[in-house]
Amino acid sequence: MQTLRSRIRLETTSWACLALTLALLEGGVTGLLIQQQFSAQLYEWQVNLAVAVATGAPFFANLFSMIWVRLSQGRNKADLISRLAMLCCLCSAGLAWMPVNEAGLVGLLILLVIARVCWSGITTLRSVIWRGNYPRNIRARITARYTTVFALATSVAALAAGWLIEQGITAFQLLSAVFALIALWASWRYRHLTLRRQAILADKPGSTLTLLQMPALFRADQAFARYMLAMFILGAGNLMLIGLLVVGIHRFTGVLPWQQIMITSAIPMLIIPFAVRWWARLLEGNHIFFFRIWHGAGLTLAMSVFLLALATGSEWLLFIGSACYGLAQSGGAIGWNLGHNDFSDNDRALDYMAVHVTLTGVRGLLAPLLGISFYQLLVQVDLGHLALLLPVSLVAIGTLMFVVYHRQNLHQLKQDELV
Repeated sequence: MQTLRSRIRLETTSWACLALTLALLEGGVTGLLIQQQFSAQLYEWQVNLAVAVATGAPFFANLFSMIWVRLSQGRNKADLISRLAMLCCLCSAGLAWMPVNEAGLVGLLILLVIARVCWSGITTLRSVIWRGNYPRNIRARITARYTTVFALATSVAALAAGWLIEQGITAFQLLSAVFALIALWASWRYRHLTLRRQAILADKPGSTLTLLQMPALFRADQAFARYMLAMFILGAGNLMLIGLLVVGIHRFTGVLPWQQIMITSAIPMLIIPFAVRWWARLLEGNHIFFFRIWHGAGLTLAMSVFLLALATGSEWLLFIGSACYGLAQSGGAIGWNLGHNDFSDNDRALDYMAVHVTLTGVRGLLAPLLGISFYQLLVQVDLGHLALLLPVSLVAIGTLMFVVYHRQNLHQLKQDELV
């Protein structure tokens, strides 16, 4: 039987290696790859639409989360994660080998979506493993450790990918192959992870929740319903950002490709290790409503800096905005994996996570396309550089909703104490 320390060591190594190949699926990297490879062959609106799909893929793939929960019932979840990770690695490596034409762009997007669907299964199921393997009082810190390692590896890999895309597609193809081999080894190794209470979890029915049953869950748990509503609005603004940044930086600035990767991927990822532990302590000592107020405020600040940078043509502000965005996303990484636990008990954890992930998928399907459509409209009147007004407004509204809900939650707690 593995000890707590050996489980942590195995997971740390696995997530670090998997981060290498997942970096090639990041919106900033795939957006840059699409622009560099296809801009000369296709219409601008086609490329922009593909960028929207590519940056939204990590999120709308979560629509499959409930399917993964059902498929995992009665199965070894570490083994299933291992298999999904292997398929994800192969699809990621294939992105660089698509022909440069319309069919190649469609093929690239298909591989990207398949890889992201697999990754949605991984993120859904690993929350069960982390809940079973790590006690509540240390879970946020261990999650922060994994997030730190993953972020550092992703940042370095994304920066290397951006530089090699600039050098030529052949160099990028070789890099993707090397990353895939390393990640495949880590994927195979992950199947040997043991899970505390594995027999109990394997025999316990998985989530049987369907989309039609969500309203009943929300009626039964109105606090969670409010959380999901505010998250939908705030999250929609957040999911618009990277696609609009990729398009805006390409059109309105002279930023080099590797610098674009720094702004959209590398710098935010590098910031995470320095901030994630603070966010973990904040969540351990407070309710998720309070946590999301700070998270939303950070996102609003970061997006406002990005908006100002594109509106004024101040390229140096893009790097400031990227650092601010990294600080905010550090909180998002913690809240994503653990936020639903403030509403659910052990028996319904999968249901609550499935709802959270599925609704993220819905906004991931709609928000990037809405953001790019808003941009295309503004471009017609020479105001494309102001397209970030939409995501900034949505994030600010979501943050204000969390302020209201936090106060309501405190009032309810006081009422319960009096009773």
